[in-house]
Amino acid sequence: MSASHGTVVILLRHGESEWNVTGRFQGQHDTALSERGRQQARDAASGVAAGLAGRRVRLLTSDLTRAADTAAAIGRDLGVDAEPDTRLREVAAGEWQGLLQPEIRALDGDAYDAWRGGADVPLGGAERPSEAGARVATALLDHVGRLRAADGGGSAPDVLLAVGHGASARAGVAHLLQVPALRASLTPLANTGCALLEHVDGATDGPPRWRVRAWNVPPVALGAVLAPGGAAPVSVV
Repeated sequence: MSASHGTVVILLRHGESEWNVTGRFQGQHDTALSERGRQQARDAASGVAAGLAGRRVRLLTSDLTRAADTAAAIGRDLGVDAEPDTRLREVAAGEWQGLLQPEIRALDGDAYDAWRGGADVPLGGAERPSEAGARVATALLDHVGRLRAADGGGSAPDVLLAVGHGASARAGVAHLLQVPALRASLTPLANTGCALLEHVDGATDGPPRWRVRAWNVPPVALGAVLAPGGAAPVSVV
């Protein structure tokens, strides 16, 4: 992995789940992909394989079924196995999990409205978005560190692709960029939507710096974004 090109990290949200269809709050409840979600996973796999052709990819996934099954489809097309990491799970939502929005409002309306407004409150009495963001960011940094340490011969993967979840991905990006407000201001990732992050090489005595190269792009667009002269960074910190 060439330091001059930085480190590329791609976050990809899972395909549509059965609870995405019914509108139930998922959190860390282990829901399966819907039929449409399984097709989205197959389409994402084709798009990723085409967009990342010629690149060496390490594939990570949340261990929750909706993410793991999406990653498995991608891995088959890439010819690599997905490595599960529990730190990539969705934000744990406690008592909210399995409920519809009106039910959550009846149970915990003030906290729900505060969360929707960007407040860092425990979801359903469980996990704060900032806590989920810290664990996702730590997982990504750990794996990036392993790739960079293993790249003495230039044969290590040059793309880290992590299949995960919408809210925890946004929180993870906000933590990496050290901009908490991004948890609320970034648009939600669509099912199989991708966020592309780049490590900005600089002084070695400061914290790692990251920028968002693209947000919520379909997998088939990854090749165009990564090509020379592709999409300009949408955020630099």
